[in-house]
Amino acid sequence: MMHLRSCVMSSKEAYEADFIPNVRPASSSWLTNTHSENARNRTLGFGKVFAIGFPGRKDRRDTLVLASSLTDIDIEWSDAVSFNDIPTKGIHKNWYQKDVNNSGTRALIGSQRAHFNVMQKMIEQHISTALILEDDQDWEYHIKDQVEAVAQAFRSLQEDLVDKTTNKSPYGDGWDMLWLGHCRAAPHNDEENIVILGNDPTVPPIDERHSSWYQQHVPPEVISNTTRLAFELHKGMCTFGYGVTLKGAQKVLAGLALAGSNRPFDTAMNDMCRGAINPPFRCYGVCPPIFSTHRFAGSEAKDSDISTWSAAKEHVEYTFDIVYSVIQNAARLLQGLKTVKSQ
Repeated sequence: MMHLRSCVMSSKEAYEADFIPNVRPASSSWLTNTHSENARNRTLGFGKVFAIGFPGRKDRRDTLVLASSLTDIDIEWSDAVSFNDIPTKGIHKNWYQKDVNNSGTRALIGSQRAHFNVMQKMIEQHISTALILEDDQDWEYHIKDQVEAVAQAFRSLQEDLVDKTTNKSPYGDGWDMLWLGHCRAAPHNDEENIVILGNDPTVPPIDERHSSWYQQHVPPEVISNTTRLAFELHKGMCTFGYGVTLKGAQKVLAGLALAGSNRPFDTAMNDMCRGAINPPFRCYGVCPPIFSTHRFAGSEAKDSDISTWSAAKEHVEYTFDIVYSVIQNAARLLQGLKTVKSQ
């Protein structure tokens, strides 16, 4: 059973081709002016925003730097890691239960290490919260309107968990991870509270979505073209973009690095969120996501630095689950046009 609470975002009709959507969160006594302003700052209310990527992927760095500049977001780069850059002694022993000579396994080991390195930075630099993005991410031009609304929803879900008088983060202080960019997500199958962000023109039409609702109960709001749902997350997949607290970073290193996890990083984080790995880990998510993967027009072979895909197959430019892509609207914005185009 699910308890649904409405949070109306906008009265605009969805999916007009030529307008900048006026997305605003509903009022909340717990989302103060300071919290609202912080959610709209240059790090989206987090202590830092990190992007993980290989230095050699200049195409992706060009794109992410441009997208972040057009939306007034500051990003710090953290290099992706190749398996060949990890000494044999530095590979957790449990990986040897799998074939480490397999190219896919090697890519997963490197990917896991890159995420662990960001956790290290957070702990070493005492960063209270961070947003971590893969380097091929895209988002809405009005991302700050979205995160302000999502922050309100997450804080509403934590009302009974934290002291409102000392709460500092715009997202609340009762979380370890916020799964904001994914390919599937959902709450527990048991009774859960869900906040509905309604009348949202940035929600992708159901027949155009890449991400999926990962649960046996499907409330009608899930398949609506104008609603986004926020909830305590029990299952997730694909770590396109996620928030983590300092305590959460410590838990990730304790639960995965010290334990020698030999599962893909996103699968292991799913295990953390669903309570399969200690220490206890509290996650929240949104569906559809607000960060997702951008693909350049051209060969499929360029799409992944982990998987090997066909160089012969080509596709047009697209971004999963984002309606008004900032990357695909970059030229319009730099021309000074006052509208953005949907995909």
